[in-house]
Amino acid sequence: MYVPDTLKRINNAAVDHYFEALGDQTEKLENDASWAKCFEAHHLDPAEDDAADLLGALVEDGIESEDYSLVECDNCSRMATYGEEVFNPADTVREGMTLEPYTLLFGCQECLDSGALDEEMFYCTACGRKFIYNHSWDVVAVTDPETGELYCQRCFVEECLEPRPLYELLEELAEGRADGWVRLDNVPGRELLYQGGFSQYSDFPGDTRLQDLVFRIKEAADALGLDDDTPVYPVILAGRQFHVELGVFY
Repeated sequence: MYVPDTLKRINNAAVDHYFEALGDQTEKLENDASWAKCFEAHHLDPAEDDAADLLGALVEDGIESEDYSLVECDNCSRMATYGEEVFNPADTVREGMTLEPYTLLFGCQECLDSGALDEEMFYCTACGRKFIYNHSWDVVAVTDPETGELYCQRCFVEECLEPRPLYELLEELAEGRADGWVRLDNVPGRELLYQGGFSQYSDFPGDTRLQDLVFRIKEAADALGLDDDTPVYPVILAGRQFHVELGVFY
């Protein structure tokens, strides 16, 4: 089942809260003798045992209060020693939206070293931020067709995206080909010429033949008075399980 992106993000106060908590527990783990003594007395190893057992021992010995909490690894149940902000690559091109974390990633050293925390995530080739790769069925990362490198959407637009003449796009679709369409929510600074669904199955919204798109795109271009040499940007606006939403910007 496809779950749409709600645009709900983590505000700065929540980010600060979690990273302060991570910093506090990391500091105590490294320098607080009472923590070390407690874990030794309870035969616990912070690198191996569950965070819940570590916290239970600290509370039982009166070292931490019952409202104290430990930040846990997102991949296992051990105490986290690492944290990072993770963003949604589509947010980088959404009009009027500031880039805020889509989620926060916390991990223990073992899961960090094994790469388990990087599943379905990537670092943008250009800006270096960490992003989610997909949202449910929708792949929101952009893969450079030439190099295979992964980009957030804004960096791909700024570094790689090149327009094509309208006539070339229409000829390609007429031949039943759709080469070079990339996943972008928006092309900042450009206007939307055409938007519509496409699927191989007639049960889903949109056209089922690439050739049918020729008429629709040409009709939209004629209505705006665009000539066949107009530079255009064909994109995939959204991906669903069995169909996609296509867009052409100019």
